[in-house]
Amino acid sequence: MSMEMSPCSRTSMGRRRRRRRRRRRRRRRRRRRRRRRRRRRRRRRRRRRRRRRRRRRRRRRRRSRRRRGSGAGS
Repeated sequence: MSMEMSPCSRTSMGRRRRRRRRRRRRRRRRRRRRRRRRRRRRRRRRRRRRRRRRRRRRRRRRRSRRRRGSGAGS
């Protein structure tokens, strides 16, 4: 009787432990997917800011040319 009870108890304990581990892994994967989607949205906002900075640099170059002309005339 001891040989029949030992494998049954091991399988029942093993199944319970496996089910708990699988549920925890699924919850972690869902949280990671949500965080990745938020990061992609932030990257798009950064690209828009870079385009605006390029336009400002062009305006600064024009002002620097005017300053050189005024300095040479004086």
